[in-house]
Amino acid sequence: MNRDSDNASTASGQPESSKYWRYAKWSLKGLLIFAVAYLLLVPLIQPVLVRLYANLPFFLIAVGGLVGGIIIGTKNSKDGKTRIIPWAVLTGSVLVLGGLAWCTNNVDDLVEWQIASVIDAEEIESLPVSNNNRLVPRPIALEQIKRKNTDGRTKAIDPHLVQVVENGESQMYWVAPMPYTVWYGKMFGSVEKVIRVNAKTMQPDLESGKDAYFLFGHESTTSKVLFRLMHPFSKEAEVVYWRKPDGSWVYLKSYTSYRMTWTLTMVPTMGGVMEFGPYGGCKSYSVKQAAEQFKGASLFPLELGEKYSRAYAKFHRGLKNYWWYPQEDIYEISEDKANSTEENRAPYLQDFRDIGFQQVVALEPYGTSSFALREILYFDAITGKVKKYISREAVPPSGPRQAVHDVVNADWDSPWQNYLVVEPLQVSDSNQKNLHWLVFVIKNDKAKGASVRWVLVDANRSDSKNAKKFDTAEELLAHIESLRAANPER
Repeated sequence: MNRDSDNASTASGQPESSKYWRYAKWSLKGLLIFAVAYLLLVPLIQPVLVRLYANLPFFLIAVGGLVGGIIIGTKNSKDGKTRIIPWAVLTGSVLVLGGLAWCTNNVDDLVEWQIASVIDAEEIESLPVSNNNRLVPRPIALEQIKRKNTDGRTKAIDPHLVQVVENGESQMYWVAPMPYTVWYGKMFGSVEKVIRVNAKTMQPDLESGKDAYFLFGHESTTSKVLFRLMHPFSKEAEVVYWRKPDGSWVYLKSYTSYRMTWTLTMVPTMGGVMEFGPYGGCKSYSVKQAAEQFKGASLFPLELGEKYSRAYAKFHRGLKNYWWYPQEDIYEISEDKANSTEENRAPYLQDFRDIGFQQVVALEPYGTSSFALREILYFDAITGKVKKYISREAVPPSGPRQAVHDVVNADWDSPWQNYLVVEPLQVSDSNQKNLHWLVFVIKNDKAKGASVRWVLVDANRSDSKNAKKFDTAEELLAHIESLRAANPER
């Protein structure tokens, strides 16, 4: 009896344990094939995966329609009868939902409406106090770094701002990696060192980054492949070369992804941060972890800050207000579109005494009929958390767009056609009457000259004496302190 049972259990010619082992081997082979395919294919098709994920609602609707079709088809096949109505309902539902999803992800106004709906801006009662430690514009910082680079095998690229606390004082630096231009360095995308310039004093720091060597820099194929493997549905955003407290260097890559809203709109959002070491080692952080680990790194994507600001400006009072009635408080970014340059576009990174390192975007009424400042948005430079200041004065100050035009009031005899006016920054304390816009005036041929002049424009004056020029940073800072002394903070 037992022998017959044993024969029945092994009728297939193999014991049960052999069957399980065979299944396990096939499973391991499948996992190995998947892993190899992932490693080889994902880096190549990752941009397509990002685009597909951005259109996730379409795939969810298509899969839902397919599953529903199978279920209906299965039920119909049981009794051999054809039911037209369920098929019609299913097809109609898929078409309607697909059409809605297409609209909410491709019609700009609908996308911006949904972006604005997820912005939870905390209102602050008074203007934050600016630290005024960013007195060097980006073009001048790049020129200074080029002048201090003694190695002809390297070049300075992508200067970016960081904020650090040194000796109890908040400082800002322009930081630029120095990748190789010779073949043996370009082959791996290697970075030979890092040079930074103090954004307040214009003094270059050649010591701290002289040993900041990266075999695989941020533009290397290795870096890009590692990112794509670890985050196949996201795209790279900001790159920051970061000095750790122990003096060692890493570079950080923040990345953006998408989040679905109730209207099936895929809203862009910051996904997290990757840290890369000198020889390709990497680690991923959530946004919260990065904020704790890298305080002062400008990781929140500037592109997101601009998108969020434009969406908030139009739809902060809802869809109905923008499209129908009463169409009140529709804003736009306060910048001069006619003379827009890379350095002249918001957001601007600034450091404040009470709210820290921020992206700053000023808003004014839409159109050319008003230059009055209505709100200022502050995006945390790492997390993107939003604060807003609302101007409630009976006579509001003017915004940075007007300040860019008012620099001529500082010196009517200057040949302004030979200069560029860039990066209007906020100079403020809690008293709105002290609000000024600091504008940088640099040579038009910025590749051949590293000179800068500062013009401070009083946002609360509209006469021809509302602007004052300064030839040195010391004169500028002394004047700002005298203004604060004359009009104390509230």
